[in-house]
Amino acid sequence: MGWATYTIRDTAFVARCLRMALWRRQHTGRPVPEGLIHHSDAESQHTSIRYTDTLELAGMQPSTGSVGAAYDKPRQRR
Repeated sequence: MGWATYTIRDTAFVARCLRMALWRRQHTGRPVPEGLIHHSDAESQHTSIRYTDTLELAGMQPSTGSVGAAYDKPRQRR
């Protein structure tokens, strides 16, 4: 698991959390297997080219849920 706190949830933020999770797995002797599927919601920071490139460099396959699907996290109302 990777985590961080920040005032803005942008691509750099979610990529930092992903890199932390990958680093922790590698350093605990449990590297991510090639082709692992990473599922996320359809928000812009998870569908950006930069984030997708981060997944690809780690050998992971992106999977994005459809908006409004039952298994996606509920959207926060403002």
